[in-house]
Amino acid sequence: MGLSAERHGGCTDCVQGTAGATIISPNNKTPDGIDLEGTNRIVIDGFTIDNEEGTITRAGIRVCNNSNVVIQNNTTTKNRTWGIYTRTIRSCRERAHSRR
Repeated sequence: MGLSAERHGGCTDCVQGTAGATIISPNNKTPDGIDLEGTNRIVIDGFTIDNEEGTITRAGIRVCNNSNVVIQNNTTTKNRTWGIYTRTIRSCRERAHSRR
């Protein structure tokens, strides 16, 4: 199952993928593999999103309405629309591998 997070506050959180774990379906709120909305100071690190089955119908990783986000060491493949989608973000750094 995909990952969805909504968080408010000032702490830095790291959401880290477990070695060998792969996201193959959307989260329970949006058609994206990972969805972050309205969060602050988050690091998304080490995830593999593989949409081989085609069930993730939008983005492998979607980050909207956030600030101070780092997206690093992630691999997204066979995404329907976007590998990584960002919108309305202040201070976002992306270091990822994406293959559509």
